[in-house]
Amino acid sequence: MRFPSVSYRSVALAIGMSVGCATLALACTARAHRLGSQAEWLLARGAAEGTEYVNTFDGRHVDQELVNFQERRGVLERAHRWERIATALLMAASFLVVICYALFLLVRLQEQQLEPATALPPAPAPARAALPAPSRSRAPVQVR
Repeated sequence: MRFPSVSYRSVALAIGMSVGCATLALACTARAHRLGSQAEWLLARGAAEGTEYVNTFDGRHVDQELVNFQERRGVLERAHRWERIATALLMAASFLVVICYALFLLVRLQEQQLEPATALPPAPAPARAALPAPSRSRAPVQVR
Protein backbone atom coordinates (compact mmCIF):
# COMPACT_ATOMS: atom_id res chain seq x y z
CA MET A 1 0.00 0.00 0.00
CA ARG A 2 1.43 3.33 -1.03
CA PHE A 3 0.73 6.34 1.21
CA PRO A 4 0.83 9.91 -0.03
CA SER A 5 4.05 11.76 0.60
CA VAL A 6 4.20 13.01 4.18
CA SER A 7 6.93 15.21 5.59
CA TYR A 8 7.92 16.57 8.96
CA ARG A 9 6.28 19.87 7.96
CA SER A 10 2.86 18.23 8.24
CA VAL A 11 3.82 16.88 11.68
CA ALA A 12 4.95 20.36 12.75
CA LEU A 13 1.73 21.85 11.40
CA ALA A 14 -0.35 19.35 13.38
CA ILE A 15 1.64 20.13 16.52
CA GLY A 16 1.17 23.86 15.97
CA MET A 17 -2.56 23.48 15.42
CA SER A 18 -2.86 21.33 18.55
CA VAL A 19 -1.00 23.87 20.68
CA GLY A 20 -3.10 26.66 19.16
CA CYS A 21 -6.35 24.85 19.99
CA ALA A 22 -5.18 24.20 23.55
CA THR A 23 -4.21 27.86 23.97
CA LEU A 24 -7.57 29.03 22.66
CA ALA A 25 -9.29 26.58 25.02
CA LEU A 26 -7.41 28.11 27.95
CA ALA A 27 -8.43 31.59 26.84
CA CYS A 28 -12.08 30.50 26.55
CA THR A 29 -11.93 28.95 30.02
CA ALA A 30 -10.50 32.18 31.46
CA ARG A 31 -13.31 34.17 29.79
CA ALA A 32 -15.93 31.78 31.18
CA HIS A 33 -14.39 32.15 34.65
CA ARG A 34 -14.58 35.96 34.45
CA LEU A 35 -18.21 35.74 33.37
CA GLY A 36 -18.90 33.35 36.26
CA SER A 37 -17.43 35.87 38.69
CA GLN A 38 -19.63 38.58 37.19
CA ALA A 39 -22.67 36.30 37.59
CA GLU A 40 -21.80 35.74 41.27
CA TRP A 41 -21.62 39.50 41.77
CA LEU A 42 -25.02 39.95 40.11
CA LEU A 43 -26.46 37.24 42.36
CA ALA A 44 -25.13 39.01 45.46
CA ARG A 45 -26.51 42.31 44.19
CA GLY A 46 -29.93 40.72 43.59
CA ALA A 47 -29.90 39.19 47.07
CA ALA A 48 -29.08 42.61 48.53
CA GLU A 49 -32.01 44.11 46.60
CA GLY A 50 -34.26 41.38 48.04
CA THR A 51 -33.06 42.12 51.57
CA GLU A 52 -33.65 45.82 51.02
CA TYR A 53 -37.18 45.09 49.79
CA VAL A 54 -37.91 43.05 52.94
CA ASN A 55 -36.77 45.97 55.10
CA THR A 56 -38.62 48.74 53.21
CA PHE A 57 -41.38 47.05 51.16
CA ASP A 58 -40.55 49.43 48.29
CA GLY A 59 -41.61 47.98 44.90
CA ARG A 60 -38.66 49.41 42.98
CA HIS A 61 -36.32 47.02 44.85
CA VAL A 62 -38.30 44.05 43.52
CA ASP A 63 -38.08 45.37 39.97
CA GLN A 64 -34.32 45.93 40.35
CA GLU A 65 -33.91 42.40 41.77
CA LEU A 66 -35.68 40.92 38.74
CA VAL A 67 -33.49 42.97 36.40
CA ASN A 68 -30.38 41.67 38.21
CA PHE A 69 -31.54 38.08 37.88
CA GLN A 70 -32.22 38.56 34.14
CA GLU A 71 -28.74 40.05 33.69
CA ARG A 72 -27.28 37.13 35.64
CA ARG A 73 -29.09 34.66 33.41
CA GLY A 74 -27.65 36.30 30.29
CA VAL A 75 -24.16 36.32 31.78
CA LEU A 76 -24.41 32.63 32.74
CA GLU A 77 -25.59 31.73 29.22
CA ARG A 78 -22.53 33.46 27.76
CA ALA A 79 -20.29 31.69 30.30
CA HIS A 80 -21.73 28.30 29.32
CA ARG A 81 -21.23 29.12 25.64
CA TRP A 82 -17.54 29.88 26.30
CA GLU A 83 -17.22 26.62 28.25
CA ARG A 84 -18.71 24.65 25.35
CA ILE A 85 -16.27 26.30 22.94
CA ALA A 86 -13.38 25.44 25.28
CA THR A 87 -14.53 21.81 25.43
CA ALA A 88 -14.74 21.61 21.64
CA LEU A 89 -11.26 23.12 21.30
CA LEU A 90 -9.82 20.63 23.79
CA MET A 91 -11.38 17.78 21.84
CA ALA A 92 -9.88 19.17 18.63
CA ALA A 93 -6.47 19.49 20.30
CA SER A 94 -6.64 15.87 21.46
CA PHE A 95 -7.64 14.70 17.99
CA LEU A 96 -4.76 16.68 16.47
CA VAL A 97 -2.30 15.03 18.87
CA VAL A 98 -3.43 11.62 17.59
CA ILE A 99 -3.16 12.84 13.99
CA CYS A 100 0.31 14.21 14.71
CA TYR A 101 1.47 10.85 16.02
CA ALA A 102 0.01 9.04 13.01
CA LEU A 103 1.76 11.46 10.63
CA PHE A 104 5.02 10.98 12.51
CA LEU A 105 4.71 7.22 12.12
CA LEU A 106 3.97 7.61 8.40
CA VAL A 107 7.08 9.77 7.94
CA ARG A 108 9.20 7.18 9.75
CA LEU A 109 7.70 4.41 7.61
CA GLN A 110 8.52 6.31 4.42
CA GLU A 111 12.08 6.90 5.59
CA GLN A 112 12.51 3.19 6.28
CA GLN A 113 11.16 2.31 2.84
CA LEU A 114 13.58 4.72 1.16
CA GLU A 115 16.67 3.33 2.93
CA PRO A 116 18.77 1.00 0.79
CA ALA A 117 18.42 -2.70 1.47
CA THR A 118 22.22 -3.04 1.92
CA ALA A 119 21.89 -1.76 5.44
CA LEU A 120 20.50 -5.13 6.45
CA PRO A 121 22.90 -8.06 6.87
CA PRO A 122 22.62 -10.65 4.11
CA ALA A 123 20.36 -13.54 4.92
CA PRO A 124 22.16 -16.86 5.37
CA ALA A 125 21.68 -19.40 2.60
CA PRO A 126 19.32 -22.18 3.56
CA ALA A 127 21.21 -25.27 4.66
CA ARG A 128 20.61 -28.32 2.51
CA ALA A 129 20.36 -31.68 4.07
CA ALA A 130 23.29 -33.90 3.22
CA LEU A 131 21.44 -36.40 1.10
CA PRO A 132 23.31 -38.55 -1.35
CA ALA A 133 22.76 -37.61 -4.93
CA PRO A 134 20.45 -40.05 -6.71
CA SER A 135 22.38 -42.47 -8.89
CA ARG A 136 21.40 -42.82 -12.49
CA SER A 137 21.32 -46.23 -13.80
CA ARG A 138 21.32 -47.15 -17.41
CA ALA A 139 19.00 -50.08 -16.94
CA PRO A 140 15.67 -49.76 -18.66
CA VAL A 141 12.70 -49.15 -16.42
CA GLN A 142 10.15 -51.88 -16.45
CA VAL A 143 6.56 -50.87 -16.20
CA ARG A 144 3.98 -53.51 -15.33
